Amino acid sequence: MNCFRVLLLCLAAAVPVVASRPAAAQEDEVLTAARLRGVKYLQSRQKPDGSWQFTSHDVGITALCTVALIENGVDLTESSVQSGYEYVKKRARELKNTYDISLAIVLLQRMGDRRDKPLIKNLAARLMAGQMESGGWHYNCPGAELDVEKVLRDPASGPRPKDGFGDNSCTQFAVLGLWVAS
Repeated sequence: MNCFRVLLLCLAAAVPVVASRPAAAQEDEVLTAARLRGVKYLQSRQKPDGSWQFTSHDVGITALCTVALIENGVDLTESSVQSGYEYVKKRARELKNTYDISLAIVLLQRMGDRRDKPLIKNLAARLMAGQMESGGWHYNCPGAELDVEKVLRDPASGPRPKDGFGDNSCTQFAVLGLWVAS
């Protein structure tokens, strides 16, 4: 088969694929409608105290759902965002779970309130102290008992877990949290 025939064959095969795709505007409308349905769903699942429920991770899931609302156009002053934010803020100091700490940092930073900077710094120090000697993270980090200022002055001074290699999922969340905090 010569080059011309191969080219014609490829074009003939591509035409039905291109022709069957919806127009970009129609695609955007479909995507927007799906996102808005998702926003309404999340808002309908929010508890009266501002949280979303997920076994043992109410703070982390609340932070994640609140960020999802914000990133999909819900105003920072809207009640579902504010109540999620307040729920996370009130409970952030008691967190020890890597996922929850990281997601709390993401929400607090996204809200943009300068008064949250000390709390973000505290949570970031706990993530730093929870990093294993191997470089990864596991499920838990030090809690409120951590000497944050000492860790921030000298990250190696933290109570580093020595054994194991960590968990990729925990590590990606911790790295994200530290990146957002920086």
